[in-house]
Amino acid sequence: MNENLFYFFPGEPFLDLNLYQCGSEQCAPCYSYGPVARNHFLFHYIISGEGIFHTQNARGEACTWSLGQGEGFMIFPGLIHTYTADAANPWRYIWVEFDGLKAASLIQASGITPEDPRYRSRDSSGRSRMLEELCQIVQTDANASAALMGHLYLFLDQLIHSSLRKAEAIPTKRRDMYIRQAV
Repeated sequence: MNENLFYFFPGEPFLDLNLYQCGSEQCAPCYSYGPVARNHFLFHYIISGEGIFHTQNARGEACTWSLGQGEGFMIFPGLIHTYTADAANPWRYIWVEFDGLKAASLIQASGITPEDPRYRSRDSSGRSRMLEELCQIVQTDANASAALMGHLYLFLDQLIHSSLRKAEAIPTKRRDMYIRQAV
């Protein structure tokens, strides 16, 4: 994978999930981004190195997380955040920005929340499959919208199943599912 990649997807909007941008970057020492609030979900997975993630929880309280290789962090829409690469061991990460009607419930199923936006995996094989799907998103032709959406769904599925804090499945009634789809 190249050191720094960035793709922006201005294409066709989908209803369930939309892909806005993705990329990977080897950060310079002390590289910092923010403070800023995003309009969409933005997930960063740390391939190597270390850094600090500052954000707010849902109540607007400041939170700080030290993160390193094999971990990730979710930026939630509307919450102010800043992230900074370590001075001695700056991080290299890969990211994807997305949104849509199903985005929040899929993230909720992973157990990642504004109160604890960190991703930590249950096992290395699940984490590896999740990273493979992220890499597929970054490496897929930007004009292959069906392939990109497929990899985004597979990434989110691996995020859910590999997450250390995976939420318990809540059985839903078919009637409730139809009501949600109609709305």
